Amino acid sequence: MATSTIPPHDNGAGLAEDVALALGFERPLIGGHLAGLAADEIPTTLRPEEFVLERHRVLWDTMLTLQAEGVHPDLVSVRQRLQRADRLAEVGGAAYLAELTDEGVVAIHLNEYAQQVRECATARELRRYGMELQRSGLTLEDAEVALAQVPRPMSVKRFDALVVWGQVQA
Repeated sequence: MATSTIPPHDNGAGLAEDVALALGFERPLIGGHLAGLAADEIPTTLRPEEFVLERHRVLWDTMLTLQAEGVHPDLVSVRQRLQRADRLAEVGGAAYLAELTDEGVVAIHLNEYAQQVRECATARELRRYGMELQRSGLTLEDAEVALAQVPRPMSVKRFDALVVWGQVQA
């Protein structure tokens, strides 16, 4: 069977747009939970590494840890946990937590925001893989194996790497 090489991929020009879009969902998602607006628990399927900013990763990890311990992850409990761990400044301090909470007060679709955060993370990973695959000169078959390792968005039932690869190029 003849193998073909990975077709050219964009140079990452869309990355800034991906980050801006993701932040538009991350901030109200975290803030809504800090404000105590969520009727449900925070989604444990959304992993900290799926957030764009490191401080959001730290916050989400802290919130997941508190929830696993049976503590509701609200503004007070998260702030206290971060203070005890000497990580409050790392996430932007109490002022940043309050800012997120203010944004979260108007957020009414937290589960949909969580799904969007996941989908934005998947798009970033696909873009990163695409650029790596282009540089490496892998065959399409090798690319399929590599792309299959990207986490699926919650809304995708079946992940076909070559179909996604075609969408990344579009």
